[in-house]
Amino acid sequence: MRASLACPGGPPCPFGGKDGYLTDLQAAAMAVRAIDWKYAIGVELDDPGFDFTVPSKFRARLADHGMERVVFDRLLEYCRAEGLVAAGGKQRTDSAHVISAVRDLNRLELAGESVRTALEALAVAAPAWLAGVMDIAEFAHRYGPRVDGWKMPSSKTKRDQLGLVFGQDALRLCRAAWAAETPVWIREIEAVALLRQVLVQTYSIRVDARGREVVSKRDADSDVVPPGSIRPASPYDPDAHWAAKGDDLFWMGYKICTL
Repeated sequence: MRASLACPGGPPCPFGGKDGYLTDLQAAAMAVRAIDWKYAIGVELDDPGFDFTVPSKFRARLADHGMERVVFDRLLEYCRAEGLVAAGGKQRTDSAHVISAVRDLNRLELAGESVRTALEALAVAAPAWLAGVMDIAEFAHRYGPRVDGWKMPSSKTKRDQLGLVFGQDALRLCRAAWAAETPVWIREIEAVALLRQVLVQTYSIRVDARGREVVSKRDADSDVVPPGSIRPASPYDPDAHWAAKGDDLFWMGYKICTL
């Protein structure tokens, strides 16, 4: 839950927030210095405010207990009482774009970095299991440094070959994690589950005429490629997705729906 706080009164925001929204750090500062903010949150004028981590923890508690619907219902009840919305009517909605604080990755970088992230998580959570199913030396050589497009081969042919290696490694790791004898909690590790999703959405697996298993990267022109709204954009933030608004606004992050 990384939503920003809306600035009372809407844009333009007096604290410099974009589209009338503030970060949690900016919101905490406004709660100390702005009288309208103190009034909105129901505190005294001399209230010292709150730490900027409080909104994030509050949103997390709401989500953990399924209380976000209560907030929405209260808002809807108030809007009905004020005559702002009516049953059977139509209400315009909009969404504010929020850019995620993670690196922009292309599909090749995402595939390799997803394998690397899963390996790092398993090296901490299940080192003995990982050593028993993978060649640690080989994978450490390939995934030791961060997967970075600037350090990849300049040749398209070599980059395509590297992409297939990432896919083969992802398939090998996922098959080991989902094997019958593997403890269930291994595949429930977030980075491992995300790797499986990236594998399914980025690669296709088929058997050729000789009966050999072939892993190939999905082609947007000939294969079914999931839309950006359900494809992860980073292994470090599963909630971040590529999105568009109109013909000239594209970003990687989140959308906040507002009435």
